[in-house]
Amino acid sequence: LEVVRRQPVAAEVPAVVDCSADRPHTTDVAGFAQGVELFRLPVTLGAEPVVVPLADDVVGSRARAVIPNASDLTWAAVDLDPDTLAALPAELPLIADAQVRASVWVAVLDAVARGALTPIAYVDLFCAAWGLEEETAILSPVADRIAKVIRAFIPGDLQEVQLARVADTAAAALREAVPGRGRALAAARVVAALSADIRLMREWALGLGLPAGLAGDSDFLWIVVENLAARGELSAADLERFAHDDQTLQGRLNSLKARASLPDAAAKEWAWEQLTSREADHSNYELNYLASGFWRAPDETDLRPYVERFFDVVPILHEWIGEDALSTVVLTAFPEVVEERTLELSAQTLTRTDLTPATRRALVDGDWALREALVSRRRFFPKDPA
Repeated sequence: LEVVRRQPVAAEVPAVVDCSADRPHTTDVAGFAQGVELFRLPVTLGAEPVVVPLADDVVGSRARAVIPNASDLTWAAVDLDPDTLAALPAELPLIADAQVRASVWVAVLDAVARGALTPIAYVDLFCAAWGLEEETAILSPVADRIAKVIRAFIPGDLQEVQLARVADTAAAALREAVPGRGRALAAARVVAALSADIRLMREWALGLGLPAGLAGDSDFLWIVVENLAARGELSAADLERFAHDDQTLQGRLNSLKARASLPDAAAKEWAWEQLTSREADHSNYELNYLASGFWRAPDETDLRPYVERFFDVVPILHEWIGEDALSTVVLTAFPEVVEERTLELSAQTLTRTDLTPATRRALVDGDWALREALVSRRRFFPKDPA
């Protein structure tokens, strides 16, 4: 599908270019200006390219944002045109149709994953539009992904600045939103997870000055605790005290994740033994929570030795982890050190013939995500621009 639109210099350029389909796909293209929907055109994609000539339409040519697959009618990889990308920070919050807004977030995230868009643009859009969103079904998924995008696709020396931008955006949304409502609660969780305001985090961990609707919310408390733990502001003994106050199954799981995220060498070694030793006798859920906290550290130098150790141990994990859970555990524990050496070790491991199907499936998925992140970093953050 190719959508052509007229620029100020009267040149026609593609807004979207996608591969031809091997079966018919019904989709649509919608155009917006200052939040007003100017058009929505049905399009059927087949084996041959389809051109939608908006430049021939006076109304269509006025569109600031042109959104293919706006109604999410089919699976599609959508590349938004440069004019649309430039307009989205101002335009997206004005679009009344929640499905269109959701489709835009999916398209932008997909473009980042494919190396077609810098992850900074994704953060820019978050900072401009997320805090104005009212739809919980959009707020929560986008918030859940933003930190993962930053940590995977942006080099470590630039991550804190971008994470701080996200935390500041959420803090502003929390101040402006109706207390206790969906937007305020979603914003509070982002602040709890990412804020570097240690004084505020300590107050919230003690139950002081909590946002409306979150008093007694143990899940929210553990988000705060994990943030403090990952920053080295809590000790294992501190975490034991929090775990003592929440002796539910979920409290046990959250305490393991928080302890695994502690950045000191002794804590990482403890977490690694709990994660990979057959004598540790953890449930599958506990292993997943340990894995989800393990790769958090302010300095990847402390994590690099564990990359090789992961690929050494992963072929034999099936000996004490059941096949039904193995794929999830391996994928969750896949190294988050985004470097060429990690990719090299992953590729080498995938050549082995003794991997179980679940192990191989998880390694392929982890390897793919790692390749996406490396492609993006090479393109947008080259170490030597020359």
